[in-house]
This record gives sequence, C-alpha cells and structure tokens, in this order.
Amino acid sequence: IYDYTITSIERELQKVKRKIETYDDNKGDDIVNVSKPSKIFISHSTNDADYTKAIVELLEDIGLDENQIFCSSLREYGIKIGEDIYERLKREFATYNLWVFFILSNNYYRSVASLNEMGAAWVLQKEYLSVLLPEFDFKDIQGAINPNRIGIKLNSSDIIPMLNDLKIEVCNKFECSISQNRW
Repeated sequence: IYDYTITSIERELQKVKRKIETYDDNKGDDIVNVSKPSKIFISHSTNDADYTKAIVELLEDIGLDENQIFCSSLREYGIKIGEDIYERLKREFATYNLWVFFILSNNYYRSVASLNEMGAAWVLQKEYLSVLLPEFDFKDIQGAINPNRIGIKLNSSDIIPMLNDLKIEVCNKFECSISQNRW
C-alpha cells in the first residue's frame, strides 16, 4: 500500500509539473523564477521535532533570524494560533524563494503532510537540501527527492565538513556571518 501511495502521488505531481511547464508566459508572471526574498523552510515530521529544533538552533547560530526560517513545529518560526497550516504553507511558497530542508526519516515518509510538502517543493522546483536523521539512509529516500544528490547524514563520519559546507552555503545565500572562533 505504501509503495502504491508514493507511486500515485508521483503520477499526480507529474501532471501538475506538465501544467506548469506549459504555462503561457504572456498571461502572467513566471511561476518559478519570480524574484522573491529568500527563506529556509524546514520540512519535517512533527515526530522529529527535537532534531528539527537543533537544526533551527544551528541556523540561528550561523546568523539567521525568525524572518529567514519557516518551521511549523516551532511557534516563533511557524504557525500562529488560529492560523490554517495549509494556507500558511501556500503563502510561504508564493511569497518566498524557499530553500527547503527535508528532514528525512521513517517518520517523514509516514506523514501525509510531509509528503505533500515534498510534492509542492518538487512541483515548484525549489532548491533543497536533504538532512538524513541517524536511523535513515540515502538508500531509503523515495519520491521526488534525488537520492544521489549529496545531503547531510547526521551520524556520518563526515559531519564536520558537511556542516562547514552548510555554513558557507547559508552565509552566501543570506549574507550572514559567524566568527570562525564561535563556529
């Protein structure tokens, strides 16, 4: 059933992608390349909120603030009381040039909301980074994420150089800095 669900989601996403590719440029703005402010969107399962919080804290330490991160599990970075989560996500995708951090785990793939976020990012061709939690491996990646694309594996022996690369990428994209001594 699980494989069938992923396959049917992929088929539906292909249909939406074809519609976007045939979009008539003369009738409106380009959906993909409109200049927008940048923001990191942390796509995760709520069951992995502890890891997600640590990743947000790392981004804060690098120099980002609450206006540059969207994370639904953390109140100061996400959904406010009374707010519709799907409307907020739609607004985030429409308003910002999102760099999506997929926090991948078995929990992520069991979450319909997470898979919807993955599909939206794929259809809108958002830049992304895969962050694999300790119990999850690259071979476990399915759906719209490329398992051959280099990501961060949290319990990898290469974690220090990976985090250094992440710091450099974040600082380049968001024009922030952190002193080397603090880092």
